Amino acid sequence: MAIKAILFDLYGTLINIETHEHRDEIYRGIAHYLTYQGIYLHRWEVRDRYYQIMKQQKEIRAEKYPEIDVEAIWNTFLREKGIEAASTRRKLSTFLAQIYRGISRKHFKLYPDVKKVLDELRPAYRMALISDAQPCYALPEIKAVGLNGYFDPTIISAHYGFRKPDRRLTNKALDT
Repeated sequence: MAIKAILFDLYGTLINIETHEHRDEIYRGIAHYLTYQGIYLHRWEVRDRYYQIMKQQKEIRAEKYPEIDVEAIWNTFLREKGIEAASTRRKLSTFLAQIYRGISRKHFKLYPDVKKVLDELRPAYRMALISDAQPCYALPEIKAVGLNGYFDPTIISAHYGFRKPDRRLTNKALDT
């Protein structure tokens, strides 16, 4: 059987990234920013509510391998804190998610020779990306390291509410 396509993972395969999502600086920075939105909370209140909403989101999804949606978490958080306008919440949710990611990142770069290998494979194979990720992180990070345009399709777990090893993600890539 001839190989027709190659499926790639993103983080830990193409991109070398390390995050520390329990760092106090994340929640302190977000709490400080929220004061400009009229929301006055201590960093641990931000952290605790963020994780409570995340837990609720996973339970509601009732998946064997649930995936969170960080923008939806922040949207719920902001709605609870009185930000009424949906368009404002959406923009702020994306902003808070990306600030969270930016502050939590310890390092972020392509593994050596990734682009060289992809350039060699591209003429002969269709390449798809399947990642347990958030679109508000993954899509800008793919662009930042110069990988946009290599993969069709790009399957991001947060769009579906479940993550690997759920085979439905692989099937979505193969069906496209």
